[in-house]
Amino acid sequence: MRFLNQSIIAFLMVTAASIAAVLLFTTWRANRHMAGVRWFAGAGATGAVGFFLATLPPPRTDGPDWPMLINGGFVFAALLMVLEGSLRFMQRPSKLRWQAGLVLVPVFVLLNWWYEDEMLAQRIFHDAAYSVVVLVAAFTMLRPVKGDDRMINSLVAFFLMGIAGAMAARSLVAGQVASPEALQNHPIHSLTLAVVVLSIMGWTYSIHMACYVRSQASLRQLLQKDPVTGLSGRQRMVEVMQREIARCERSGVRFSYLLVDLNEFHRPGGQRDSRLRDEVLAALGNRLNEYAREADFASAIGEDLFGVVLHHTPTQEHLRGAVARLRGLLAQPIEVRNTPIQLDISLGMAMWPTDGQTMEALENIATQRMQAEKFSMFKPYVQSDGLRTG
Repeated sequence: MRFLNQSIIAFLMVTAASIAAVLLFTTWRANRHMAGVRWFAGAGATGAVGFFLATLPPPRTDGPDWPMLINGGFVFAALLMVLEGSLRFMQRPSKLRWQAGLVLVPVFVLLNWWYEDEMLAQRIFHDAAYSVVVLVAAFTMLRPVKGDDRMINSLVAFFLMGIAGAMAARSLVAGQVASPEALQNHPIHSLTLAVVVLSIMGWTYSIHMACYVRSQASLRQLLQKDPVTGLSGRQRMVEVMQREIARCERSGVRFSYLLVDLNEFHRPGGQRDSRLRDEVLAALGNRLNEYAREADFASAIGEDLFGVVLHHTPTQEHLRGAVARLRGLLAQPIEVRNTPIQLDISLGMAMWPTDGQTMEALENIATQRMQAEKFSMFKPYVQSDGLRTG
């Protein structure tokens, strides 16, 4: 019965390690640019191979137990990858650290071979080395963070500590028993393997969740702030519009919503230069921010699309005057790399509540007017005299 339990646990270990490898690979595929994730995926694949080798029967000759030696090397390499992945995930990169880890693996295998004739000493060495590496990885994940990251990182560290604690406990038991058979029959041995299986599954799930939480935070940040122009993003525009509509419903004051679309831009002589795109967008964002100042609000809501909220436009005349000032500002060439750049802009506008009482309605009207201007043969936009082409 004990042998059956050991066989079941060994099967569960291989199964759990294989599932972890697949899930970590999937997590890496979905988060390729996230620091540390590829190291976690590599750890899953390497660990699965190591656990499989541990289930192979020892050779019948008097030579070294090569499956055990190679198993130890694979598992140790997997744990080093977990440590490296944890360090990179917590924004602690290093160009030389992983190279030092490559040196530690053959050193570990040689020391493992040195203890070949002393199985208990080999087990103590194995488990002690494993527990130290995993414990360092656990404390790495506990680097001070805020919000959801703190909770999920603590969960990652908890499961890593479970693995480290199980390995340390078996190492202590190995130092107290008289033979490898006694260690195999000791209840702590089976409990240790069970804890390792559960901790591997928990760690894999928590890493997946940590990547999800971080990706969602990055998405929210992109929605809140555009990385190219430095303006607020679409999510911030939605919040401002909702607040402005609620304020104007109480006070009855009108406001307007403008859409600004960058069609194209030209260097002197009418030459286009797509290589300057990000710098042109950043300069355009600065100009819109200058126009909005503190009274109004400007944001980037699309690839080449910007939104502007004019908080106080009581009449159509006020709106036309505000739009004329914006057109005049955008008609002036912007300076990029000491070169004047002429912008080709289309504008669309909508006034609350005349054109709509919701953000969707205002945006639809502004978009229609912007598109009509974009495809009109007689655009109201006037080029600067300094860059007019003949």
